[in-house]
Amino acid sequence: MQHEISKPTIPPRVRPDAPIHAAATPNGEILRTRNGIELVMRPIAPEDAPALVRAFAHLTPEQVRMRLFSNLSSLPLEMAVQLCDVNPARVSAFVVTKPGNSEILAEARLIADRSAALGEFAIVVDPEWTGIGVAHALVTRLINEGRRRGLSEMWGEILADNRPMLDLVERLGFERHPHADDHGVIRASFAL
Repeated sequence: MQHEISKPTIPPRVRPDAPIHAAATPNGEILRTRNGIELVMRPIAPEDAPALVRAFAHLTPEQVRMRLFSNLSSLPLEMAVQLCDVNPARVSAFVVTKPGNSEILAEARLIADRSAALGEFAIVVDPEWTGIGVAHALVTRLINEGRRRGLSEMWGEILADNRPMLDLVERLGFERHPHADDHGVIRASFAL
């Protein structure tokens, strides 16, 4: 008798070269990158604040500008504490780590608006871990989380010169539109 292997929930229009997600474990969801490295994706926790500060220090100035639209040189611990202590009614935030390690390699979040109809997403990946499917896995996870929450759309603002992120959202089927007030920003939206 053959056993069927359950496949991960993948949003429509997503290319099949996405990382493979295994069943959830007590420590999070295992994902395998395109080059075969096994990582853990899990919800962010309040105790992650010091690791988030350290992860921010690994980002290049360009990555900080792309993620925050500013030139913040370091992440203050107080801000990291706020980012890690999420309100589960409105925010879903995930980190990626190596198995058995608390150091953060990537972080993504989805913030539902007060009407709980739309959700804004944001993502950042350590420069040593880009290009192997980590961002793809995180955005796919946020899409699934938005659907679970019953949101009708998720969206994000992306700098027009952030080619890797614009290419990713295009591959995932997001619509892209120029920002109404800032020609240097693209609004990417995905109907859930």
